[in-house]
Amino acid sequence: QSKAHRLINLAGISEIEDTRDIKEDISTADDWKKEARRLEMQGKNEQADAIHTSILTFEKPAWEPVTFEIYQSLKKDALNPELFNKKAKDRLFDFALVYNQSLIMEKLADLKYKRAGNYESERGSIFRKYYQRYREDNVKMIIPLINKYGINYRDVHNFTPLHAAVFSGALNTIKTLLDNGADPCLFNTFNKTSIQVAFEQAFVSPDYARNKLGKIYPLLLTDSLKILAEERLAKIDSHKIEYLLINLFLAIQSVILPKKRYFQSLGIKVDDIIENIQHFSEAVIPQYRKKREYLLSIFAKHEVDSNNPYNKKIFKRIDRGSYTLNPDMQLMYTDRWISVNTIMGNQDISKDEIIKHSLVKQQKENEEYRKKYEKVKKKREKKGWRW
Repeated sequence: QSKAHRLINLAGISEIEDTRDIKEDISTADDWKKEARRLEMQGKNEQADAIHTSILTFEKPAWEPVTFEIYQSLKKDALNPELFNKKAKDRLFDFALVYNQSLIMEKLADLKYKRAGNYESERGSIFRKYYQRYREDNVKMIIPLINKYGINYRDVHNFTPLHAAVFSGALNTIKTLLDNGADPCLFNTFNKTSIQVAFEQAFVSPDYARNKLGKIYPLLLTDSLKILAEERLAKIDSHKIEYLLINLFLAIQSVILPKKRYFQSLGIKVDDIIENIQHFSEAVIPQYRKKREYLLSIFAKHEVDSNNPYNKKIFKRIDRGSYTLNPDMQLMYTDRWISVNTIMGNQDISKDEIIKHSLVKQQKENEEYRKKYEKVKKKREKKGWRW
């Protein structure tokens, strides 16, 4: 039985007579995909390309995914204090909520955009608007989109179906997509893979961490992760803590750093992660690996300047107890090397923006405190208090 037939069966519609032609079309497409892969394995790339271009064609979606370039333009339009572009603000808000961009929410709130004032209450409506079929883990509703646009098509937020399924915690859909060739190594707008999307969701949602991550994480694991640091090649097996920490850092840096104050170093401390990872299933990280001393020992062992003979140069110390991934380290994705610096280049907010926003936030807090103090002072003066 072909993967395409299994896909239809999982949707619960294999016995419906009206779908017979659809089944035949999908089955034929599945056979052509196998033939194209066979030709590629034999080095007959021209013949394989001909199949891809002339037979395995998909429609181009009518929407425009928010790529990093479009995001930058959208942010510029939506956050311009001299121009109230509601359409841009609406689109940026939805995108920012999906990508857990707290700093963007604060900036929108500063511009009196009402939905950003209490953005957490908007998450339910965002799910219903964009990802209800995934939240319900409804494979049947996703099949037509995949047949129309392809297994790795991009939605309006630049998620592939696998990104969306992982984001929503849709276990059955994840299994189905992977069984049918979905690529778990594709990046979203901010250069995060499916496993990193899972970690980000687990980090911001204890419910996801407790009830979803333990079942999803094993499905997304690769056998190992190849890294290259200071001309030393290393292969890290998926059961190693270093494998988890590299993916975790790539996932959560954009969540943690925007919350830092201007006087704090822009790195990740154990205190930034230890509370959240307590919710992670033991299938993901055993209890002994959740302890502060253990994590600190791993950071110290693989710090760039460490003299440990087993040092893999994974982390760079920014300040005492504060780390980032080594920006010069390279990771192997499918068949190409990509540096951490390149991956982190596509971030939602630059370090300069984080510092500037933190300073503005501090000034506002100081001004609010001053006004509150003056108000109390006047009340007490009326009552005859002396200062």
